[in-house]
Amino acid sequence: MSSRRHGPAVSAPVPGTLAAFGFVPAVPAAPADAMPRMSPTGRPSRNVARPNYAEASDESLGGAVGGRKRKPSASPTARRENTARPKFLLRMLNASATPAVGGKRKAEGPAGSSDEENEEDEVAQISVKAKGKALVQPIQFGIAHKSSARAVQASYEKYATRFLIASEELCARDPKLLAKFHAAMQKLIPFNGANIGGITAAMERVFDGVIEEKGGARIVQRIEKQLRAIGPDGHPLDAHLLKPARTPLLSACSSCKSESSFLTTICTACKKHAPNLTLLPYLDWRKVVLKQRQLDAAEAKGDSKKKADGGAAQAEEAAPSAPASPNKRAKAAPSASPASGRKQSSAEGSDGDLSAIEQPSAEWISNTREAVCLRAIQWIGNFMMKCPKENFAFSGGDIIFLLRNAIFKGEGEVAKQAREVVSMMLGRWDSSTCTIISDNSEPAHVLVFAECLHAKKEMEWCKQPGELEDIVRRLQSAVAAHCTEDILRFDATRYVDALPKAPYCKPCGQFRPGMKDGVCPDPACLGGGAPLRLEDDYEHLTESLVWTSLFRELGIDPVPCADAHVRFEHMLGLIKTMRPYRSLDERGYDSFRLQLYFLTHLTFVLTKWGACPLKHRLLFVEEYLFLLSNLDVCIAMQDAELVGEVLQALHILDVPHSHPAMQKGYHFLIGAEKPGKMRGNWVLSSSSFYQKYHAAYTGIIGLAEFTFKGDHEFPQEWAKYFM
Repeated sequence: MSSRRHGPAVSAPVPGTLAAFGFVPAVPAAPADAMPRMSPTGRPSRNVARPNYAEASDESLGGAVGGRKRKPSASPTARRENTARPKFLLRMLNASATPAVGGKRKAEGPAGSSDEENEEDEVAQISVKAKGKALVQPIQFGIAHKSSARAVQASYEKYATRFLIASEELCARDPKLLAKFHAAMQKLIPFNGANIGGITAAMERVFDGVIEEKGGARIVQRIEKQLRAIGPDGHPLDAHLLKPARTPLLSACSSCKSESSFLTTICTACKKHAPNLTLLPYLDWRKVVLKQRQLDAAEAKGDSKKKADGGAAQAEEAAPSAPASPNKRAKAAPSASPASGRKQSSAEGSDGDLSAIEQPSAEWISNTREAVCLRAIQWIGNFMMKCPKENFAFSGGDIIFLLRNAIFKGEGEVAKQAREVVSMMLGRWDSSTCTIISDNSEPAHVLVFAECLHAKKEMEWCKQPGELEDIVRRLQSAVAAHCTEDILRFDATRYVDALPKAPYCKPCGQFRPGMKDGVCPDPACLGGGAPLRLEDDYEHLTESLVWTSLFRELGIDPVPCADAHVRFEHMLGLIKTMRPYRSLDERGYDSFRLQLYFLTHLTFVLTKWGACPLKHRLLFVEEYLFLLSNLDVCIAMQDAELVGEVLQALHILDVPHSHPAMQKGYHFLIGAEKPGKMRGNWVLSSSSFYQKYHAAYTGIIGLAEFTFKGDHEFPQEWAKYFM
């Protein structure tokens, strides 16, 4: 593994604390080839209990004290807790579980609809509104349709439009490929959506010879297969592609003044190429601007009140206090009631003020993104430095590992503040008992220790000669004391053309572990329990992907578990089995989210967590199209964590910050920032410990102006797993 840094080393901890990753000599390290302790059944012992960090001594820390299985929240890739789901999403999921009953949905005009109703209508576009039919049905061309000829023609045109948009996106960042696309489009205009054969043949010629000789047909086949898996017409949200006021993919031509071009680099009316095209505005930033003003005003008001209270307290201490009269009680100073405060806030944020707010400039958006990132970094620092010892022991290494990305890829104040916060957390980590590791350490502690060690290696904190190698050997010995299920969640060496499965209830959108057969135990599910089905377990896939990659970068390759030796390449060999990636309708809530979670982390680990871009999009056709198409779905789900991760993944896939999809993600994250004490975060104060710091981090990677340092490239030997 390359040991090159991505940026300047962080200063070492203050002398006087425990040495970086010091060890207790009293705990002997077993040799690497020593056999682990065996359970009565003959299986390697699973040391998976959490020690009580508040009571543990230096000598006992990391030792197993029981057999309780590790909690999912111990890992950075653990499935997040079920969050509150929007009502319209629940109704959509219920509709996707059963055939439509009753009359057709009433058409509602956009003029009298509220924002919530419009959002509900947009998300409802994911479903196919057909009685008694499956909600996701791929269009099969060349087969007789029962619908009218006009409907068939419209269906052809929709799909052909999506296909050309997808092809253009895949060509957009390669000048030679884009020139071939433009030349092909000039022959296809005037556009005829029914000419599917001619359109696909033209795109095959565009992609020929790009990856392999005469490989254009294979690339087109991959595009078509993924588009049909995304939605019935090739896109999950038709409303975002067909309404000029909403779409990021409609453009205006300065030559012919046409505003109906569905491509972004060529006008379909006059065949003119960019720069004659300009994207139509589709986002109203005024509400976002107004909310940020309200949050700034509330924060300034709170700061001034604190200063006033502090000044009054100091004056009271300085001035001699007069003896209080026994017959008179001092009146409290009049203060605004909570009701009046809400009234004032609502008056400041009334819709009448929106008319006075102009659409913000690109500079305002960029500056606001940076300001939100800085608040999130500060929030993480305060949260992690004040959290209990046990929480820090099981999460400190995780957030150190994650936040160091802001040091190496961030710019200016973002990198500076991230460095200060990580330095403080590393000081607490090294001065506590977190740095102890042994063969008796439970899996959760082994993994979080590996994360912090990975961060320290990149930041060059292991100064003594041979220190890093000795720590890696001890870590490798600790890993070998546990079975694959406890470290990586599943053994990828046993899978070739299949994926691990878990029982899943689609109507309620939840996995039901431990129930291999039968029905959902929730009595409210479909009025008495729905039948369970086996669904791809993307939680375990993500865990194994991330940990095999992390250990590989530490020089532990393969991962030497007690019952198997697993390599990162074993996980890459399963990628083709996962394709095409399926939509929210087809998968259900949790399965869809975990699938997206896997895809974002796949882009992270392929690039050493964003050290380089994945410019060759034709290797990642399915991943790119799925992430780009489903950003709207993540926003409709109100899932800020997924939105932040998808934005970072798209940036790694060489999507520029100016891209309309990126702008839409920024719009959502800036507008969804929480007020008050949770400012700088995107979850409720009642959320779990993991969700709080993880949501703040994903907001940072989604909004920050991260740059590529140019000292790392995508390994070409991995390309074969994606072609």
